[in-house]
Amino acid sequence: MKPRFFAFNLSPILDLELPQGDPDRLPQSTFFYWSVIDPLRIFYSYTSAGKTHVAAFDPLTGNETIIASAEGNLGSMVPPHPSEKWFLFGKKSERSVTPRTTISTLGSDGTLVQFDSEKPVHRLRFTTSPDRRIFYNQNGPRTSWTCLPDGAGRFEIVYLKRGTYLGHPGWTTDGKELTAYAQNKLLGFSYDGRSERVIAESVENGGHGTSCLDGIWFYSDGRDRLDAIKLDGSQTIVHLANPHTSFLNHQSDWHPKSHSTHAHPISSPDGTKLFFNSDALSQYTDIYVAVVRPPDPPLHLQARPVSGSTVLSWQRPFRNREIRGYIVYRAERSGLDYVRLTASPVAGLSWTPPREHHGGYYVVTAVEHSGLEGGPSNEVCGSGYSPALGPLCVTCEAESGAPSPPVREAIDPRHTSQGWFMRMPAAAAGGMLTLKVNTPRKADFLIWARIRGEGSVRIQCDARTAAVSGGGAADWTWRRLEAPMTTLAGEQTLVLSGANLDVDKILLTDDPLFAPKGTMALDTTPPPVPREFKTLAASPNAIRLSWAPLSEPNTDDIDHYHIYSSADAAFVIGEASLIRSPSECEAIDWGLPLNSVWYYRITAVDRFGNESPASHPVAGSVARFKPVSIRLTAETARVKGMKAEPIPPPAKAGATTRLSAVGQAGSASWTFEIPQDGEYAVWVLSTHQPEAGPAILEVNLDDNAISTQVQTRGPWTAWNWSPAGSQVTGSPQRFSIKAGSHVLRLGARSDSANFAQVMISDDPSWDPIEGMSQFANRP
Repeated sequence: MKPRFFAFNLSPILDLELPQGDPDRLPQSTFFYWSVIDPLRIFYSYTSAGKTHVAAFDPLTGNETIIASAEGNLGSMVPPHPSEKWFLFGKKSERSVTPRTTISTLGSDGTLVQFDSEKPVHRLRFTTSPDRRIFYNQNGPRTSWTCLPDGAGRFEIVYLKRGTYLGHPGWTTDGKELTAYAQNKLLGFSYDGRSERVIAESVENGGHGTSCLDGIWFYSDGRDRLDAIKLDGSQTIVHLANPHTSFLNHQSDWHPKSHSTHAHPISSPDGTKLFFNSDALSQYTDIYVAVVRPPDPPLHLQARPVSGSTVLSWQRPFRNREIRGYIVYRAERSGLDYVRLTASPVAGLSWTPPREHHGGYYVVTAVEHSGLEGGPSNEVCGSGYSPALGPLCVTCEAESGAPSPPVREAIDPRHTSQGWFMRMPAAAAGGMLTLKVNTPRKADFLIWARIRGEGSVRIQCDARTAAVSGGGAADWTWRRLEAPMTTLAGEQTLVLSGANLDVDKILLTDDPLFAPKGTMALDTTPPPVPREFKTLAASPNAIRLSWAPLSEPNTDDIDHYHIYSSADAAFVIGEASLIRSPSECEAIDWGLPLNSVWYYRITAVDRFGNESPASHPVAGSVARFKPVSIRLTAETARVKGMKAEPIPPPAKAGATTRLSAVGQAGSASWTFEIPQDGEYAVWVLSTHQPEAGPAILEVNLDDNAISTQVQTRGPWTAWNWSPAGSQVTGSPQRFSIKAGSHVLRLGARSDSANFAQVMISDDPSWDPIEGMSQFANRP
């Protein structure tokens, strides 16, 4: 299986339809917390009829269960205690002479314990100690504390007194350490702050991160990077992906939620996926997910003869919280040409093959509820085939081993067997990688290594050692070690050492004629080319693409399709021309220039990453369209209670005059003609200052036929086009306007309200917003 490393918009997925018991029900928070005990529980809180309720729902069924309730509004809920019997809330005081935060601990039995902090709390969390000790920090100056739920037993974590600001503290999964960022380092502290260690150096100081539930990895963001950091102090930092987000400064760059432009990575329960923020596709911020690793394979697969049949059994892998079930494969020959036997995932930990598939070689994979499938388990021989007969191929992923520094994990999602590999750097003297391999019988095994690089690797098994060189290969290649090794049946220990080399996979075989190819995936056969690939003009800036589902034998493993596009009919498919990877048999290519023509090719990709040949190019055109754009200027407005001021250069769109509010009063209006019915966006060119706050104007068309507001977007002090409406996205809200004469009025709704021009346009390709990522790094 090849993991896909990409990001997609999760907004439709996260639009949860939660049960609504009564009209007074109000959510306390947009935060949802996945249970660390039960994968089918997600916690959240809400208020209703003067009470705060903690609830959990099943993500598969949507069924809700009330966990605990308390009188009053307790504020926002933070992650539950690891026992999930206690829930923590913080509520800042309002209009108080001495602002503070009320901290509440609510038990599943209804017990409520509260105390007030001295100052407003910046961050509030449970530690994982059994006494339910709480961690919180306060501003002015920043201090950090732990205490019991009633505020007793409080003591200060003293590391802040060393003169170093530590960013975004959080507890590791096992609760033994507090993690924090400082001076491009990720640090770990004990509860009392007296024990300190450097988890990793040279960390991109994005300052946001979280531990994976596996207790092995910590996910961190940088200015434009997502990293996986090993918590064992080995200095293993794996660059996973680029979020392509603007990473706006909270003080100097205006944004509806500037903090959301920081990635804030959070892993899924098994660490296979990484959720993060990005404004890559719009002015505002969406939630995305990147696939980080495949699910772990099942452990200790066994085949037992029972009453003339074969019973396969296995154990759950270490990471198993997201696993939906298991898929069984069979091959006539060891290591080659596996065929899927189970149409749907097996829910349990055993399975009996039907008689027609009795005997042979079996492996099992794990598959998530998301559909993501992992690599194969160890291979076993079924009844009817003696382990002493037939050649054997035993494979082992390098990243499944135990490394000693400076050997470390690295990532190559497109060219390695499972997305990860082990790197033996040039300075790897003393570094080793220990692998465990199960061999079904005693044999003289030839050892192959899938490697690349200029160095060499030595592999020791028992007292024998063999070596092979990478030959300076820049691409992954299989190389056979110089001599065979005799191994007994059972678990074998391979110790790899070397330098200046990358290792993806190890293979042991007793077949002298066998030569491995590619990634040795369970399935190496590419799907057929999708048929009936068609294009249809969907709108003035979008083309609908469709194709027929593949129905040939062995096409039930199709995972997704790749769509490639170019303005050149003779284009070559590749990363630069890949525009979509849908799972369905249709897609929309949007955001295209008006009256343009594009060419498309499509391929099918199966669960193992095998990609079909590409279809022939198919031409597609957007709908022919003649747009209308009407520009209204400050100079031509009928003004009431607003003052005209010259705009010093530079100003956008040639604007020379602006109209500014006199207090929260004044208006400007125009009468204009619309030549054709359509869906029109209304844009206003204005600016705002940090000290004055946002410029807000009411937009009124034809005496309330359309009534909405526009608030200045974009960076402070710059002139920005901002769309009218309540749609807080990068796409403007569109209003149906009939052909004919209309009156537009702008009214001041803030002291700093001002504008220079108004644009009314039905051109879907006219988008004057400068993306946040474009101005984030401006001088």
